[in-house]
Amino acid sequence: MIRDTRDLVRYSSDVGVSDDGRRMKGFAMRGVEDNRVGISIDGVALPSSEENSLYARYGNFNNSRLSIDTELVKGVDITKGADSFESGSGSLGGNVNYRTLDARDIVLPEQNFGALLRSGYASKNREWANTAGFGYAGNVFDAVVLYSRRHGHEMKSGGGCR
Repeated sequence: MIRDTRDLVRYSSDVGVSDDGRRMKGFAMRGVEDNRVGISIDGVALPSSEENSLYARYGNFNNSRLSIDTELVKGVDITKGADSFESGSGSLGGNVNYRTLDARDIVLPEQNFGALLRSGYASKNREWANTAGFGYAGNVFDAVVLYSRRHGHEMKSGGGCR
């Protein structure tokens, strides 16, 4: 029942979320943060930072990290401390591995097709999170299609045209 990445580590005293006020820079573990804590999705490591080379020459550096919508995740493995055997080199503080939903999580046993509809509301920022999914689990292959959308007050600009 987590709403965002900050809720994921809310009750863990030695793991936190590192941000610069607007963008997520990653996780903070064991006194290190940023690119010293590995983040991966289904075992595939995410890059250390997101680089926008078009605006970098104007001084607009975006050192945030890519992230995944928590609506599309079935589980998260958090490893504290360096574990180069499992997570590769460079993850001195630890590693966070997101495990995404697959077709067997949506399709009921003894069935071939399944669907997922989920909706939630957060009153702190008046945000709706809607997720729809379709899964097929056959003998030869499995397939899943998921769509998630968040919309709320904090995503609207305060100025502009009316």
